[in-house]
Amino acid sequence: MINFFRRIRKQLADDNKPLKYLRYAIGEIVLVVIGILIALQINNWNEERHQKAKEEKLLIELDRDLASNMTILKDKIKHEKKFIKENTSTVEHIKSKKPFNDSIGLFLNHSTHIEKIQFTSSAYESLKSVGVDIISSDSIRADITNLFSTELPQRTIWIRDAGMNHANLTHPYFVKFFEVDDFILRPTDYEGLLNSQEFINIMSRRKSLKMVIVTNLETLLTYIESTRIKIQNELETF
Repeated sequence: MINFFRRIRKQLADDNKPLKYLRYAIGEIVLVVIGILIALQINNWNEERHQKAKEEKLLIELDRDLASNMTILKDKIKHEKKFIKENTSTVEHIKSKKPFNDSIGLFLNHSTHIEKIQFTSSAYESLKSVGVDIISSDSIRADITNLFSTELPQRTIWIRDAGMNHANLTHPYFVKFFEVDDFILRPTDYEGLLNSQEFINIMSRRKSLKMVIVTNLETLLTYIESTRIKIQNELETF
């Protein structure tokens, strides 16, 4: 094609037709410019398609991680609600000064465990390495950033710290009134325990803490669920 245009240009020059040559030269320049613009546009289309494919992949991974975190939250909420129920029964058992049994000992042993929760965030780490701006939706980008950089880490730390603070409060009473036998707390001074209003108060506070944890986790669960709906709606546009 280039040789073809060169032959025409040479022929016009040999025929001493400067006006026609000028028109031809301008036309050739226009064609070259148009060709460059088309090539740039194609390159932009390819780059945009590549970015969209990368964004889609990251959104799918983020949605998968959020689904995992929802499962973690649901399991934790279920566990905490079970604890609240058992705590109520145990406090009533002690208040009523009923005889000690292994079920009460097992529950009290569980109540000494440190609170913790661990979320999945590998997709967000991948997103950060690419750049969060790859997510075109402002709303989804804001939700994802807030969830993984603020909400999930803060809830993890808050639950851990609240649990440790409570464990520090209860530890002296468990040392005073119990010993551990086959993972079951057995009283060394059950009569003293029954008459310890401080211990009953601390166990009641633990129940209140659990109720606050459940409320926080349920709020977080709703937030994650709404973000997943946004992501899934966005993926339908790809």
